[in-house]
Amino acid sequence: MTLSIILPVYNVASFIGPCLASVFNQLADVNAEVILVDDCCTDDSIAQATKVIGQDPHFRIVRHGQNRGLSAARNTGIASATGDYVLFIDSDDVLADGCLATLVSL
Repeated sequence: MTLSIILPVYNVASFIGPCLASVFNQLADVNAEVILVDDCCTDDSIAQATKVIGQDPHFRIVRHGQNRGLSAARNTGIASATGDYVLFIDSDDVLADGCLATLVSL
């Protein structure tokens, strides 16, 4: 089973690092992809995200050509997802340790 984690990103530079770190630290335990949808950020959210994710192949960034809002960003993430299941997280979420492994075991 593959999990697609969709994370809309719009001007969340102060939150994105801890959020991504909480996901990144759990990827060894699950088969997952993480899709960041850049909804035309005007701050350095994507630069902050890139510092955390580096070149890790679990992560992909999909970009909107113009700001379209949260629902559209989630829909873009769904359209890009290849997993069997989808999990939406927000940029200010920090996942508890073991959260992803617990979800995929259910």
